[in-house]
Amino acid sequence: MHLYQEVDLPLKLQNCLSSSLRIRSKNQGQAKISASNNSEKRITRRFPPCSGLPEDILACILVKLTLLADYDRFGAVCVSWRNASLAPRNRSCRLETRLQSEGVPLLLLLSSENSRVEEDGHDWRCSLYDVVKRIVVQDNIKLPALPKSHGRCCGSSHGWLIMADDFLSIRLLNPFLLGGGSKCGGGMIRLPPLNYPPSLRFMMLIDEDEYISELSICKVVLSANPALAPEDYVVVVIYGVAKSLAFIKSGDKDWTYVRGRIDPGCYDVVYCNGKIYAVDCSGILSHCDTTEPVPRLRKMAPAPYPIRHLRSDVEFYYLVESPQNQLLLVCRMMVRTPRDNDNDPWFQTTGFKIFKLLVLGKLTAYVELKTLGDNALFLGDNHSTCVPAVASNGFPRVQPNSIYFTDHALSDYTFQPNTLRVPADMGVFNLEDQSLGRYYDLDNNLSRLVSVTPPVWFLPSFPGKWA
Repeated sequence: MHLYQEVDLPLKLQNCLSSSLRIRSKNQGQAKISASNNSEKRITRRFPPCSGLPEDILACILVKLTLLADYDRFGAVCVSWRNASLAPRNRSCRLETRLQSEGVPLLLLLSSENSRVEEDGHDWRCSLYDVVKRIVVQDNIKLPALPKSHGRCCGSSHGWLIMADDFLSIRLLNPFLLGGGSKCGGGMIRLPPLNYPPSLRFMMLIDEDEYISELSICKVVLSANPALAPEDYVVVVIYGVAKSLAFIKSGDKDWTYVRGRIDPGCYDVVYCNGKIYAVDCSGILSHCDTTEPVPRLRKMAPAPYPIRHLRSDVEFYYLVESPQNQLLLVCRMMVRTPRDNDNDPWFQTTGFKIFKLLVLGKLTAYVELKTLGDNALFLGDNHSTCVPAVASNGFPRVQPNSIYFTDHALSDYTFQPNTLRVPADMGVFNLEDQSLGRYYDLDNNLSRLVSVTPPVWFLPSFPGKWA
């Protein structure tokens, strides 16, 4: 029986561990430091099995870590280290010290392990990219395999990824809670399949080569973080070719299908102040009260102004809840641009317009906002988000008065699901000078963008904190 074992740890963890052990006992263990061929230093320490380290020492190590990647490696060492990282006493500082860009969504780049998925399912791997530091802060995160091929990620909301499969079922995944044994299913929540009408099922059969099933679940948003409110959250989905609405509350066994629809269907949805708000492709706003016995979608406000007044070929609308619980309508204006060696054009963003909804009794009106102040928007195939650009300590987190957006032209990824795609329309729009910039280094990170599903904004969520 071995009383001692050698453990190789990341340099930052080694330094923290070495410091903590010296405090605990000056005479415990021996260390030797050697330089490898690539000039990286490694420390090899002989000490009792890592699983037996006292909790107070593990807590001291956690406090000293400053990167999400190191925190994730810490929890992967062994069961006792993972339990320490999830302990309530360590949650308060978990993310405030893990990321300097606390509270700012990260760009999640997700792809299957193979460019062509197999019939027996496939694993997904993803990376997290910090648009502030312009670095990958977490790489090679493995997600569970979907039961069949052609599944896709339908975005993210409140720190959870939304995955849909060929059975038209939805799974909520939190990669940082998987296997944690929490009340929210250990990081995975399986929702019942949507009950599609026979006409849509027939369409999926005759058009199987185009995988209409993937277009049937267009977008999913949550009302709250299931890790923080496991018994009080709502999941809202835009589904079907008609882009209708349905929702399910925590604890329910079946979906509630919202009656009424807007033509040609919902393009974005948000849960705000206890109601569902939806917008169509022309900017018409509708709402639904989920507490009604028979929930129905009702038109609430017309478009801010006629589409012909916009100097663009295509418009896409988003709904965002501001930090002040105000509803914002964002119009993304795009023009058609020819592709190289391709007859199909792609759409390039040229600008944005933002409107705030005012409600006075039964009267509604829009006010155009020329500035976001110290806030920033994150738009894409995810739950649209508005975050403060400056932290409470005055540390700038992102570019203020700006809109960060991703390319989520779903048809490019869906109708040819086994073909790798490179998102082309990604950037940041400055409202002050109406300029467009880039937050992603395409030259050095192009391989990470090659994917079978669009990139999404993702705000990491841990128990008891965030999102």
